[in-house]
Amino acid sequence: MKVKRRELLKLLPVIVGGPILLKADGIEKVEETKEPDCYVGLLAKLGFFGKPKEIEGRGYTRVAVKWKFITSKGVFTLRNEEDVAFPVAEAAWGTIEQFAFFSKPEGGELLKVGPIVKHWFIDAGDTVSFLAGDLDIVLD
Repeated sequence: MKVKRRELLKLLPVIVGGPILLKADGIEKVEETKEPDCYVGLLAKLGFFGKPKEIEGRGYTRVAVKWKFITSKGVFTLRNEEDVAFPVAEAAWGTIEQFAFFSKPEGGELLKVGPIVKHWFIDAGDTVSFLAGDLDIVLD
């Protein structure tokens, strides 16, 4: 089975800081694309009982991601090749609880949502980043 890079994310759940194992039977080749594989967004909790929602405005934009594909002993891993750095917050973004993968830099399809283990409050002047290799997706 031939799979486009961007289509892989639709196949599996994601977690930061630790892999999720799924079966990758039948994937023989990953087709390269020129465009980013996806865009990472941040979700903040609104109010005490609010559901997490993507941040809007205040200097926020989604960040493009390209995955590095690693195959070793039958295990197929997607790992962010470069640091994922969001712009400096122009005003408070709130408490970041989740990240999400989207198909486009604005709008587009929500591909997957994952938890951020340590929630943190983003205030004006703060930055958020994931170092290269922090976002791992593993297919077994």
